[in-house]
Amino acid sequence: MGIESSKSANSEVDSDELEGHYGYRIMKLLENGSGMRAGLRAYEDFIVAVDDLIVEEEEERIMEYLEEKTGHQVKLVVWNCLDEEEREVLLVVNKPTKDMGYLGVIVRYESLFEAAEYTWHVMSVVPNSPADEVGLMPQLDYIVGTPSVAFRSYDTLPQLVYDAAHLQNSLDLMVWSQATGKVRIISVEPEITEEGTPLLGCELAKGLLHQLPRRNISKTRTRHSKHTETIETPNTPNSVESNDSSTKDTTHSNSMDTTTEEFYDTRSPSSFEARNLEQVPDIDDPNKQTKSGSTTFNKNT
Repeated sequence: MGIESSKSANSEVDSDELEGHYGYRIMKLLENGSGMRAGLRAYEDFIVAVDDLIVEEEEERIMEYLEEKTGHQVKLVVWNCLDEEEREVLLVVNKPTKDMGYLGVIVRYESLFEAAEYTWHVMSVVPNSPADEVGLMPQLDYIVGTPSVAFRSYDTLPQLVYDAAHLQNSLDLMVWSQATGKVRIISVEPEITEEGTPLLGCELAKGLLHQLPRRNISKTRTRHSKHTETIETPNTPNSVESNDSSTKDTTHSNSMDTTTEEFYDTRSPSSFEARNLEQVPDIDDPNKQTKSGSTTFNKNT
């Protein structure tokens, strides 16, 4: 009852098995809701089944079932994209109110495949920069999405920073912390230089060495990533130096292990200002369909 009927709770799932499988990704846990009390994790957890019901994009059947179960306990089959395994979670269905749905979570229907692939690792932060002001932590923080959607492309964050800087808007981002093992929402206001370059004020890295770490080290398996090329970036004297020797080496070499991009200095031809505003992903519209065919489950469960 989940990704594969023969899988039991707490069983590992190979990444190749995930293609074509979907679930309700938990984007937010509502305060004092059943989901929070049951230990569900925002961003990481996908609800793939409720009792004997496999979740589908059309949520009416699940909503009707939860209404029948109000005040009673249900069993959720939950898949975690960092642990890459399923577990069973028991919780009591809330009686819905204006501010709280059945499960006390806000979810989005998404593919389980590459669910944590497109993340940006914060390597260094410039003092007194926008990134510094909102408390981004070097080495410990990963930018993983916005409050409404997890990143499914490396192009999304640069485009969002570009737009926010040029439109002088704040940008809400979802950040996963290795220190806490949880996500938080930050609201950053990117600046723009006289030359038109967006300024976020941190060095970010992507690629195999900079994906979110698994908590259970004993179960760590080799990951394969097609996003491992290196982009040459210039030195920035004002940045806080990273203690990660692998990053220092690969930033100016031909290593295939990591890719770094800097949001605060003179850019290459692939810089933010070279991107077309018409390519802005409309990810803040909760009713907008994504390329993968998933759509926001825009009800509080």
